[in-house]
Amino acid sequence: PQLIMAPPPSPAGDNAGLSAETRSRWNRFRNAVPVMYDTILSHNLAWPCLSCRFGDLVAEDTERQRRTSHVHEMSAAAPAAAAAAAAAAPAAQRADLSPNTLSYRRIYLSEQVTEGCGLPNTILVATAAVPKARTSDTVECASTLQLRGKCRSLRVEKTIVHPGEVNRIRELPTHPHVVATQTDVKEVYVWDTAAFGGLQGAADLDARGGKPDVPTLTLAGHTDVAQFALAASPTAPRVASGGQDAAVLVWNLEDALGSAGGGAGGAAAAFSTTTLQPMASFCGLHKKTVEDVVFHPKDAKLLASVADDRAMCVLDVRNPRCAAIHVKGAHNDDAQCIDWCTVDDTKIATGGADGVVKVFDIRMAGLMSAANCVAQFKKHTASVLRVSWHPTDPCVLASSGEDGLLYVWEMSEKQRQNGGSQMPSAFQQQGAASPSVEAPAPATYPSRANSSGVLFCHAGHPSDEVVDFQFDPNDPWTVMSMSNDSGANGGSTMQIWRISDLITRTDAEVEAELDQLVAND
Repeated sequence: PQLIMAPPPSPAGDNAGLSAETRSRWNRFRNAVPVMYDTILSHNLAWPCLSCRFGDLVAEDTERQRRTSHVHEMSAAAPAAAAAAAAAAPAAQRADLSPNTLSYRRIYLSEQVTEGCGLPNTILVATAAVPKARTSDTVECASTLQLRGKCRSLRVEKTIVHPGEVNRIRELPTHPHVVATQTDVKEVYVWDTAAFGGLQGAADLDARGGKPDVPTLTLAGHTDVAQFALAASPTAPRVASGGQDAAVLVWNLEDALGSAGGGAGGAAAAFSTTTLQPMASFCGLHKKTVEDVVFHPKDAKLLASVADDRAMCVLDVRNPRCAAIHVKGAHNDDAQCIDWCTVDDTKIATGGADGVVKVFDIRMAGLMSAANCVAQFKKHTASVLRVSWHPTDPCVLASSGEDGLLYVWEMSEKQRQNGGSQMPSAFQQQGAASPSVEAPAPATYPSRANSSGVLFCHAGHPSDEVVDFQFDPNDPWTVMSMSNDSGANGGSTMQIWRISDLITRTDAEVEAELDQLVAND
């Protein structure tokens, strides 16, 4: 067996200005990388970033892969200088892995600059070269990790100047190059990134008189600021938003697309208007700011929301006057985030400022309350900021919070099957498409977590706020996460990582592989 050695200490300059606790946690994390991770990329952004999203797979062009995968400083201060430095990068900074071991992914990031600094807020359209499973030397990965380091596998392709700081980015799965954004205004912006050439240098911005780019489409309708609640349907070009007006609005982007539609295969979508009004408005169902929204994974007519009134609602665009399901007091503090399980659409997960992650079964519509959720996880020591289900495993979900940790949870089979068999009467009365009652067969999902439900804990961020993360839809055990490090004067840290399959697979599968290796030795 290979001898796993601890990586060398981080360079002294890498830890400058950081607390002893942060340095200690970082060193413990680096020591665990060779054992617990299949791969990890880490990149420090010069400015804060509150959102990160995967886009589509980038065509693996052979010539493109041979080009230098350069370090991008992610600062609008001197993009031209950064490009020049990349062109002059030595051979040592070229991609370390051969093309057939890399998967090229489009990712969306942002930069929130300090007001009055003279630099623009931006959307960054980048390409990340992510090592495929079982191709990384994790000892080497750990030895090159730095708290404020730059990743050689990241290339920024476009920089779009955003009107105001970007609070949230969400991509449209039906049009992967189209993203929606929220800032500190009433409107939601839609950007067709394929139609933008991108800012190539500070001179470009000066030539425009310092004006930001114009959104492809503006979604109007909120009567107060809409900052953080944003979602796109996985099955139709629809966007939902929640705001400080306590309202949830839904827009159908097909109403703004020209007769040709467009937008397939990376081509620019043909929008026929620049402003769009909502197709449905849910007003009065929540009493305070709506913090998060999510669409049903299979039916674009259904969505769910959570708010500072501690309530969780399931909504149907065909009847915006009432909630199909309304759970009062879903949490003991503000309800912060929500996600709908892709595989088992009877399950909804929520996270709250009380530090608790809960799973509700919508088959228990008449009985749903904070007390009878089918599962809850209590390891976070601060507010839960984001929750997300695994794309292919209905027992696995993850959450991140203000304690700087990202937990991957696994429900027991008993918890997953602990729901009602009666469909919500509201769905039946409205004729809505009913979520499937039958959950996947239990024999397919044996337990791998400990008694508290923890399958994995990612502690690689130097900040106390992991503000966003996403499972890669095309590589389900790969995660991209983002921390807001501005409190330590460090901008943000974006990480792309994959858990070792010695953890994600069952004991029986691992033992069988080890037996096979011994037999072949």
